[in-house]
Amino acid sequence: MKFYFLFLLSGLFFLQCTFLKNTNEDVNCDRIASKIDQLYIDYYGVDLGENYNRIDSALCLIDSVLFRCEKYNLKMISNKMIFLSMKNNFSEAIDFIQSLDEDIMYPLNKSVLLKRFKAMQAQSEGDMKTRNKLITKIVTELTDSISKHHIEIDSVFCLPNSLEIMQNKNILIILQYYYYKSQIVGADKVSNELDSMQERLNGNKEFFNDILNPILKRDFMSYDGI
Repeated sequence: MKFYFLFLLSGLFFLQCTFLKNTNEDVNCDRIASKIDQLYIDYYGVDLGENYNRIDSALCLIDSVLFRCEKYNLKMISNKMIFLSMKNNFSEAIDFIQSLDEDIMYPLNKSVLLKRFKAMQAQSEGDMKTRNKLITKIVTELTDSISKHHIEIDSVFCLPNSLEIMQNKNILIILQYYYYKSQIVGADKVSNELDSMQERLNGNKEFFNDILNPILKRDFMSYDGI
């Protein structure tokens, strides 16, 4: 599920930028992006998550193409945050997010991500009060977005194809809202809420069961795009 979700989300970012031209033809963006993906897989599959050499190599590759391959901007931004979180380098991730313009990050939410990584940093220091306060602020912020688009979001849940749901412009708001809410009230409570919603809307069972519900139990200290 870890690999499936990462590449599905990366594919979403890529599809949203498919028609953008490479800003530097001398950079082999496709090759480097593929290499970064392989380093991620090998970190878990070969190194078993015990050696940061591949992660350091991936970060170097990301920095070499970041903002030089426009169609990969979102993928590289997201991947850099993923790899920094894997090294528990929260301060560098926070500085990186703060340096980004909101327009170039879209559909990533700068405000949410800053609070996420600050909450991760607080948790790593044992400060659960600050951690929970930051996540509660995230949930409040996302609740406003959900309320504004609730009619469209309800219809998205009923789409027959899960990939089509994942490509909807509101998908990150949806995933983030339920994930961060689960961090405050508990995964079981949110899961029950989702089960009831799926029945009420006659929503896409595959999306609810195979994508949305499993996300609730993801390790908060390991950022994976949410």
